[in-house]
Amino acid sequence: MDNIAHIFRNPEEEFLTIPPMRAFAKSNHVNVDTDSAIKENTKAKLLEAVFAFGNENENNSELVAEWIDDVAREGIKEIVLHKCSFKPNIEMLFSDEESLKKYLDTFVDQESTGHLINSKYDEKVRLIKYRILNMRGKRVVTLYCCSMATYIDKRKLQARDIEFPVIFDFFIDGGWYIVRYKPRSNLYDYNPETQSIEGKMQYPMSLDKPVRTAEARVKKIFEVEEDKSPAQTYFLKKIFYRLLKSFTDTPPEIQQIINENNAAVEDIKQLIGNICAIPGSQSANLDSDIRNLLEKYISINWPDKNIFTRNREAYPIKLCATDAEESHVDQTAGGDFGPLQSKEVFFDNKRMIENDQMCDGLTLKWKRRNRKYYSSETFTVRISEKKGKCYLSFKEYTAEEDIQNVLFSIIDAQGCIS
Repeated sequence: MDNIAHIFRNPEEEFLTIPPMRAFAKSNHVNVDTDSAIKENTKAKLLEAVFAFGNENENNSELVAEWIDDVAREGIKEIVLHKCSFKPNIEMLFSDEESLKKYLDTFVDQESTGHLINSKYDEKVRLIKYRILNMRGKRVVTLYCCSMATYIDKRKLQARDIEFPVIFDFFIDGGWYIVRYKPRSNLYDYNPETQSIEGKMQYPMSLDKPVRTAEARVKKIFEVEEDKSPAQTYFLKKIFYRLLKSFTDTPPEIQQIINENNAAVEDIKQLIGNICAIPGSQSANLDSDIRNLLEKYISINWPDKNIFTRNREAYPIKLCATDAEESHVDQTAGGDFGPLQSKEVFFDNKRMIENDQMCDGLTLKWKRRNRKYYSSETFTVRISEKKGKCYLSFKEYTAEEDIQNVLFSIIDAQGCIS
């Protein structure tokens, strides 16, 4: 395998990590000395074994290249969901796969090998390949773009040129497109003519630049019209609330205790109502406050905290919300990152959030579909909204099936929001 891109051959780049490499090695019977890999640099040994496997023959080389294209979609990623629409001529193109392929072929870089691993890159954004596939019952067109940038280690004063892939998923029927990229810092414009570190450092690059440039390119290809209306912000915050609600329902065991004490709740309600001369119009709010208080103290003193995570796909450890009066809530579960639902702070603002049924953003511990090769049962995802776009931040290696699980929890929720 020739001309392997730096980001895939250098273990420090974190594009190819141990879990997916171990899975590939096992499924393709790659010869790797496991004992040696454990004693020495595991990642480097696995990389060496995978590329040695690819060098054995053309078939293996293609397997490795396709696998790397798949792996580039997952991992540590920033993902942005955009609500959009397509012009009638593009929608007609989507209806005929052969016509769509002919159309996209005209945009693919002529020097592309068809894979990220060994195509030619420079400062320009190049469309390397496309795929037309079905993702959980939805038709999707995926575009792989890449350009070059320079990374500078300021501590060591060392520079290296790196490839910067940006991957797009266009949901043909759903009216979404998704941008995926790996977050980077200390990036500079690619300028091979400039050899000195000092010279290269004269051209700092924001992380947004290669992403925005690639996005502008593909938006022209599909003549995308983004939904930038204020309603989109409202729409996303409603979806976030639905997610929060689905993962923080009162556990049946606690709800049973609350129900068993209905008579006591009514007595307390009547007592407070008499003391405070509360009018009948506020009776429902008083009832909700008392039950919330009862649930709060049962929950924070419940001995088995697994009750808030058991049989749940995810649980929140942080959330943000703003009510109609612009009161802002920013809750976190604290240093132990246990479920937010077991903390006082969650209940202190629960009714405010439920009244508006909107959430600005939340951070969730999400359960992995397949734990094999992963040391933790969960991964962390931060979900937020900015200017009508949904941002997903995966700060640890996350498999594609788990990323899709989060994505579709948001995409599928759109039909439930009025």
